[in-house]
Amino acid sequence: MARDDEYEVGYRKPPKHAQFKKGQSGNPRGRRRGSRNYRIRFHEIINEKVTITENGRRRRMAKFDVAWRQTMNKAAGGDFRAMKLLLDAYERFALHEHKSEPITFIFAPGDEKL
Repeated sequence: MARDDEYEVGYRKPPKHAQFKKGQSGNPRGRRRGSRNYRIRFHEIINEKVTITENGRRRRMAKFDVAWRQTMNKAAGGDFRAMKLLLDAYERFALHEHKSEPITFIFAPGDEKL
């Protein structure tokens, strides 16, 4: 049996010298207050505004919107990778939005080789 002035060491009872000191953090070099995680940083970056010139006019748009416009323009110019990316994204967004069957695209005869 332990006396009142003695401390029993055991499960979930570390020795006194190993316990946190009063007023001292248990992780003094840990994450700083106010620091943001990668998800928040990612959203901040893709939503940053950039200035673009479109049809002779200057506009401010989010980087994400600019990237999608560039992808659309490449697809319209015949870039098959951009087309695939857009069709996959369109199908995913349409399925999510309408909760319907996958979108099927009908090509003209001879276009099946694409």
